[in-house]
Amino acid sequence: MKTRTRNIAFLALLAILFVPLVFLACIDESVERAESISRTKATNFIDFPLVDSATNISCYLHAFGLASSECYLRLTVAKTDITKQINLAIADESQRYKRTPQYEKKEIDSSEIVQGPSLHWWNRPISWWGPEKITNGYYMGEIRSFGYQIWVDQSTGTLFIFQCD
Repeated sequence: MKTRTRNIAFLALLAILFVPLVFLACIDESVERAESISRTKATNFIDFPLVDSATNISCYLHAFGLASSECYLRLTVAKTDITKQINLAIADESQRYKRTPQYEKKEIDSSEIVQGPSLHWWNRPISWWGPEKITNGYYMGEIRSFGYQIWVDQSTGTLFIFQCD
């Protein structure tokens, strides 16, 4: 009887210790920022393919909970490299996640309000994130796990890319 009581007490103690550990793992959070960095620095900071002309790169990575994350990326490329940059991103997604995304291009005009993803209230705003300012461009993407949402400003060659899981 004493052995059974000890076993029950031991299991209860394990449960009491395990629940807070799971809770702490769920609320663990990290934020990494890099603003206006070079292509060389960006390739060391993020695992994302970049065309050679990529400049003015800013990235905000937010990891939280049990493997949940968001990535906000802005970069400027030569206007002639816009399609190449998008194709690189889509090819990377295809290879990494073993799927072939079918992103439809949706034109954006100056009369349209472009909504990017909303930042969580506990984070500072990202000053460089501004797909809503695009007046001549398009959007491609899907809201799905590890899918890209890409806003393209054709006037400046600036791409705003969001990915979450």
